[in-house]
Amino acid sequence: MKKVHIIKTSRFRQTVIRLYFPFEDRGEESLIRMILSKLMSRYSAKYPTVESLNKALIENYIYDIKYGYFFKGHQAFMRVTMFVPEEKYLGEEVFENACKFLFDVVYNPKLKDGLFDAEDFEREKRLKKIGFEDDIKNIDGYSSMRVYEELDPDFLGYSPLSHPEVFDITTLEAVSDFYIKHIETKSPYVFVLGNIDEDKVNKVIGDCLDKNKPYEKFNHSLTHPLKINKKVKEINEKGPFNQSMLKMVYKIDNMRREDEDLLGLLVDLLSLGTTGILFKKVREERGLVYSVNSSYSMDSGILIISAKISRHNKEAAILAIKDSIDSINGDLLEDSLIKVKKSMALDLEYDKDSKMAIINDETDVYFGLGTSFAEDYKRCLAIMPLDIVNFVKRLNLDLIYFLEGEKEWTN
Repeated sequence: MKKVHIIKTSRFRQTVIRLYFPFEDRGEESLIRMILSKLMSRYSAKYPTVESLNKALIENYIYDIKYGYFFKGHQAFMRVTMFVPEEKYLGEEVFENACKFLFDVVYNPKLKDGLFDAEDFEREKRLKKIGFEDDIKNIDGYSSMRVYEELDPDFLGYSPLSHPEVFDITTLEAVSDFYIKHIETKSPYVFVLGNIDEDKVNKVIGDCLDKNKPYEKFNHSLTHPLKINKKVKEINEKGPFNQSMLKMVYKIDNMRREDEDLLGLLVDLLSLGTTGILFKKVREERGLVYSVNSSYSMDSGILIISAKISRHNKEAAILAIKDSIDSINGDLLEDSLIKVKKSMALDLEYDKDSKMAIINDETDVYFGLGTSFAEDYKRCLAIMPLDIVNFVKRLNLDLIYFLEGEKEWTN
């Protein structure tokens, strides 16, 4: 197996080193990984305080080390990203020491008897709970949580708030065990971006890696398609909000990997600023909503329309949104599709100037999570209005969720 994946570029004056640790995502472990990221980022065995760690970062010319995670379907990754200046601009060698520092803090965290600090753990747990509780005091956060609960209570809708037992099972031991299982005992997939000497990078990273630690396997096919219901499910609720929220969820019949381009383009056509189909037809022409937009999940094959509305406009808004989607035709799409493709071209040019976009593009391809943005764009250029029209015919309205606010609002 290739130990280091090098992305050679002279566009930037920084070098980026990123470590990936794959694992299968489980809803009941969601809080564990959030807390772990925080605990790992503050100190280590060698640098046991925030002050000592920050001092060492400065001494080693390290801009920052960021901890986080992302997932696609059930496949998740913990990632650790370090930024250092290119050596030639400093006139001294920093890459090797920085890499040794990175591997040391990742593989030698501050533990006592195999456990992270109990006081810090409890503090992070309390902060997360407060944050979650704050999220659902916002109509967007609450309605999204409820929709995912209705769609898929065991995975998409498995949040610490809808499942309070998550706070019980997220113990100090559970967090420490997760670290040992997925990080301490595994080798990372390493990606390095910058204007760097490849032989030097391979040697330095190779010396940091423990040859006895295996690589965790990853499975890019761990998607999470949702079954289509025979009947549209309707949920009506009331909440302590100043506005009302309408969400309509469409599921794609027989969602395939090649449909991702069509779904992405459709969402842009529906919601691209003031030229979006939903904005023009539902808000501007009929004045039924305050705002309207669309989002999607490729892995689950769903399209979600979200609209903030007056509570008395519910039925009219539902009919208008249905009509806007059902009436999509080739003539309507001709100009809009050209604009969306131009926007994609601009995004592609922007990504060429972004370190994170470049490294994300490369890793998505390697892990089988997608193709490069350039390949995506090339395929999208070949999509014609009739392709979108035929795709829309495969949409199935599956869920209508209405959250009625306490106050009336008029357009």
